[in-house]
Amino acid sequence: MTLRPGFTQGDPAAADSFVGYPAAPDLPTGGLMGRVKAALSALAALAVPVDCPGCAAPDVRLCPVCRASLTVLDTAVTRRVLPGGLPVWSGPAYEGVPAQVLRAWKEHGRLDLTGPLSEGLAAVLGVALTESRARDSPPRGDPVAGAGAGAGAGLPVLLIPVPSRRSARRERGEDLMRALTVRAAARMREAGAPPVRVRPVLTVRDRVRDQSGLGAAQRRLNLEGAMSVPACRRRLVAGRDCLVVDDIVTTAATVVEAVRALTVAGARVR
Repeated sequence: MTLRPGFTQGDPAAADSFVGYPAAPDLPTGGLMGRVKAALSALAALAVPVDCPGCAAPDVRLCPVCRASLTVLDTAVTRRVLPGGLPVWSGPAYEGVPAQVLRAWKEHGRLDLTGPLSEGLAAVLGVALTESRARDSPPRGDPVAGAGAGAGAGLPVLLIPVPSRRSARRERGEDLMRALTVRAAARMREAGAPPVRVRPVLTVRDRVRDQSGLGAAQRRLNLEGAMSVPACRRRLVAGRDCLVVDDIVTTAATVVEAVRALTVAGARVR
């Protein structure tokens, strides 16, 4: 199961965005300095007046109208299938207010927006889990048939956030996708959704360039072989059902590379 939670930009084929509570081991995201920077950023957001990133309303972190634009109803979740048959679930279009909020969170240090963004992600994840489980259920009268049978059957689905480059973690203060995925999983638990676990097991080479501005072929070459699951973490995903979670998908090169690395590690990504 592959999730590209989130927004869909204009042409659904062009770009999507958005798209457990953590379990042991607790893998580091940005080291001590990264955690300190994240804490200072959060304190600064409390002390320094900010404007709504969606409409620039003064002295409000996210106004009610703009927050409502991030709401993801089950009927608003879009689906598409990548080459090779991997399903993708996504939420609002990556344009207007949703795009402005996401950029403020990702590029301008607005870590206080993780909470509001996680609400939409949790909704998309809930739909993805429900639909993927229905698809994998064995035919009636055949209790062992179907894609869900196997060593990982009955266990919580693993949410695998796409990793940030080390340089990006240093700059932003933390691994944003991990933080967003953990927050969304917590919301799902509070809502009584099927159990999930966050497993940030993927690593990415530092030499990978920022994908912004790259064409489809350049993105594929940039990410080819760039991700891996270290040997010490493979036991966490081997034989388990996984959803890949990313914030924006344009050519799907990032998702495809994440799926490749997880499959090599023995995970079942469907």
